Amino acid sequence: MRSSVILLLAALVFACGEDAAESAECRCAREGGEWLDAGTWEGCIYFTSDGDRPCTDSNECEAECLAPPGTPPGTEVVGSCSHTTWDTCMQPVRNGVAAAGKCV
Repeated sequence: MRSSVILLLAALVFACGEDAAESAECRCAREGGEWLDAGTWEGCIYFTSDGDRPCTDSNECEAECLAPPGTPPGTEVVGSCSHTTWDTCMQPVRNGVAAAGKCV
């Protein structure tokens, strides 16, 4: 029994690192993502296949529909689908209208 537990633990350490953060990073890479540590946030970012496609709402994209840089909030706009599942600063488009931007 003890040798089975030791083998299982050794396999987990070898496959994904020794702690939870390494495990998450390993899982991220295995799933095709890229690990990002932005200081205030860390996690796995996945690349989308519809980046730059025109959109008027995020439900039309794999991730977010983003307004062009500098668009005043409340402006009717056609945005573009984001290239990744997360960005440090973004201004989403909801129902064809640019929302307030947010940075994390």
